[in-house]
Amino acid sequence: MRTNWKYMPVILAASLFLSGCGNILVHNPSSSAAQTVSTEELGSINETDLEGIVFGMENHYIVLNSRNIDYAHNIAYDKNVVRNFHTDAGAVDLTRIGKYKVVFTVTVSKAALDAAKGGGVATMADTDSAASSGAVAVIEKIYEVVSLERAQRLADQGIIVWDSGNATHPKSDGTIVAQEIIPADLIESEETELEEAPEEMDDGEEEHQHIWVDKKIHHNAETRTVHHDAETHKVEHEAEGHTETVTVTEAYDEPVYETITYYVCEECGYEFNGSDGLSEHQAETGHSGESTKTVSEQTGTEHHDAVTEEKWVVDKEAWTETVVDRAAYDETIVEREAWDETVTVCSVCGEER
Repeated sequence: MRTNWKYMPVILAASLFLSGCGNILVHNPSSSAAQTVSTEELGSINETDLEGIVFGMENHYIVLNSRNIDYAHNIAYDKNVVRNFHTDAGAVDLTRIGKYKVVFTVTVSKAALDAAKGGGVATMADTDSAASSGAVAVIEKIYEVVSLERAQRLADQGIIVWDSGNATHPKSDGTIVAQEIIPADLIESEETELEEAPEEMDDGEEEHQHIWVDKKIHHNAETRTVHHDAETHKVEHEAEGHTETVTVTEAYDEPVYETITYYVCEECGYEFNGSDGLSEHQAETGHSGESTKTVSEQTGTEHHDAVTEEKWVVDKEAWTETVVDRAAYDETIVEREAWDETVTVCSVCGEER
């Protein structure tokens, strides 16, 4: 079987990085929350401050419905500077397409960070001596969950997309997009081209003569989804109401008064409302003497009807109605129809010709 040397520079770089630089630690997700660090009295730093200290914190694409994703995959850091590295990916839903925030909280020794930034080499002594002086960076990255079709388009453009277990989604031709996780200044020969190795046989593989056969590979259509917002128009509605008869003044009866003169007998005090009555009284009784008394008395009432007016009463205020002419919808656009490809492979070992 032929060994694929195309991506060996990256593999070699990672090997040199992990084995030759003793102060670099590749992040282990199982230990991300092993140590709880209080940040109440720690200073604040940003991602720029961690350049050359932490490597591999990037935005990522993940194939929909992938499993066993390590969100800190391929992240490495200087263990003499970093005290604690914590990953929070609780917001990510791998079963739903969308963009999600993954939050990395990096706690560092301030003294060790300053030593590393100053051109020196940070040591564990720097970290230990700075136990009461630290700094924290909270860094957000976007992890986007994409459809299989979009993942394929991204991979064909040379963009890394993760499948289950952080496996790199291959291009349509089966090749794998290389992941470069180590910065160039930490490896000795990142650009070195390695000569192609001779064909080798795996242990237990027997030599055989290739038997070439045609194999048909089906490729699904390549599509993308375009969202269209609802099409609407506005309709203005006037207020709705009715006319009511409103009473301004209630109906009432007004008393009517008249001025009346009474004639009074001086001897007995009997009152008469006319002089004739007094005269007859005195003739009968022999009384004498008289006086008059004028008073105002109610002699009747005058009726007044109620006073009313017509008034407009609002039953429903004026409003604006949004009328949907066409509901929102998603349109699937076929960028490339499904097609079948015929390749020639060995029926014994599966090698393509």
